[in-house]
Amino acid sequence: MSGWSDIAYKAALGNPDIVVADDSTMPATPDSRGYTARQNGNRYIASQTPTEAQEQAFLFDWIDANISSYPPLRWAFHPANGEYRPPVTAARLKRMGVRAGVVDVLLPYRVYDAGVDKLYTGLAIELKRSDHSNKPTPEQEQWLLWLDSQDWRCVVCYGAQEAIGVICEYLGMED
Repeated sequence: MSGWSDIAYKAALGNPDIVVADDSTMPATPDSRGYTARQNGNRYIASQTPTEAQEQAFLFDWIDANISSYPPLRWAFHPANGEYRPPVTAARLKRMGVRAGVVDVLLPYRVYDAGVDKLYTGLAIELKRSDHSNKPTPEQEQWLLWLDSQDWRCVVCYGAQEAIGVICEYLGMED
């Protein structure tokens, strides 16, 4: 048993981007696009579109693969504020300073953009699913506005590929 709750299973059934198969013989291996089916008892749930977490992992796989060619990438990081946490853990992390809405990717690296005659403090990316099925929350929008007011370049990207393009443009790299 994978730990999928009935709520998660029902949500999966209601999502048109998810395929549910009641076949325990279905292999839980990556398909041709690299997405893995997740097991829920004898049911497998496979997403047709990568989740935000998968997009984030793809993005940091690309970042890690390119650090030697583009050293500023070594400063890119994800503040681990998202995802479900058990209530006790969530309360402890909140006391430790976790804040709702913090953007997904920060690259604190100054870049001058001659096109807008502006020196950016860094790049802030809020990463969403490539199918545009989710949008920034009000808290995420507040963080983006605040960082923009502090001379950060702020972008909402739909999918890892779009984020890679933004990072390449920001750093003057070829993607």
